[in-house]
Amino acid sequence: MRQRLLLHLLLFALPTSAAEQEVFVTRGAGSPVFSDRPQPGAKAVTLPPINVVEPLPVSKADASPRSSEEEGRPQAATPAYRSFRIVSPEDNGSVAANSALFDVRVVVEPPLQLGAGHAIEVSVNGQAVGQRFT
Repeated sequence: MRQRLLLHLLLFALPTSAAEQEVFVTRGAGSPVFSDRPQPGAKAVTLPPINVVEPLPVSKADASPRSSEEEGRPQAATPAYRSFRIVSPEDNGSVAANSALFDVRVVVEPPLQLGAGHAIEVSVNGQAVGQRFT
């Protein structure tokens, strides 16, 4: 009986803990630094709920018709990416780039689907570098 009560309490606590997200901000060299982990001197920031927009219904007339060739042939599904990691520069690392040139290295699993037109776009300070990387 006691174990069941504990199990029920844990099950009710899970959704509330997942819904609460704390973001920590530290004022670094003129701009804020956001993290999911508390840092010394950081303040917790409570985020407002995200905006959610319901999709518009699509009528069958709006859907593009398929040719008879396409209907008979199954299309290969593009596999979903399981992970995307930036391995260089490392997390909380520094970049010494007097010439403003530096490498960004990523690991993508499964490998990037170049044949499907997939690419990675790099932004520096919110500005796209302006070049697609494959």
